Amino acid sequence: VVSALGPDTLLDPCVVTGFPLAFALDLLLTPLYYGLDHFNAENVKVRRKWTQGVEIDGTRMVYPYVEVAAHLQHAPGAVVALVA
Repeated sequence: VVSALGPDTLLDPCVVTGFPLAFALDLLLTPLYYGLDHFNAENVKVRRKWTQGVEIDGTRMVYPYVEVAAHLQHAPGAVVALVA
């Protein structure tokens, strides 16, 4: 976006050079997250704890959508890389 603001800017070579890196990192985000973090036993326990409820300052807080949020945060990475 910044390189489109003016003709022959200094950022054009950086954008052209950096695009493959940005594409690769975005495309790898989804499999790396699911391979390293989502199915990690400790992370599963933490998400289950938040789903069942935790005590915060004497108030029981339940977050039923923790699992959905974990997917929504990382799953669209591959789709965005392919569409963009």
